[in-house]
Amino acid sequence: MTYDWATGEGASNRVFGPGSIQVIDMMDAPGVNGARDLFYNKNAGAIASGNYDSLQSVTNYSAKFGLAELLTTSSPTQQFVGSYRVDVLTVNGGADLQFVVTNNSSFKSFGYGVAPAWERSSFGPAGNMRQTYTWTEPRKP
Repeated sequence: MTYDWATGEGASNRVFGPGSIQVIDMMDAPGVNGARDLFYNKNAGAIASGNYDSLQSVTNYSAKFGLAELLTTSSPTQQFVGSYRVDVLTVNGGADLQFVVTNNSSFKSFGYGVAPAWERSSFGPAGNMRQTYTWTEPRKP
């Protein structure tokens, strides 16, 4: 993906589903774990009482990725993604959790917020490349 982003090749919008290497890399990313922990903390009472219809989703969880994470993370997907957003939604009557991780790789994010960003349709190299990573996992009892 890094090559495609840097050169402007390939699709501007990419979706990675269950079982893909990219999703496997993101399933235990620190920000995903933070959103997962928030979901379980937020819903501890409902889960303990078996009231799964009242489970509350976690949306727009902001996962930051800085220089420290770059130096300590060996996952190429997590390094490419950088900072991202996580949504944790209940599905199948609360029996499962659907994770949706979204990211926009841009020159602005590459420059830690001080550089410009542009759409790949206007200038391909280093232009905005949006990714969605999605999977479902069983809710812990």
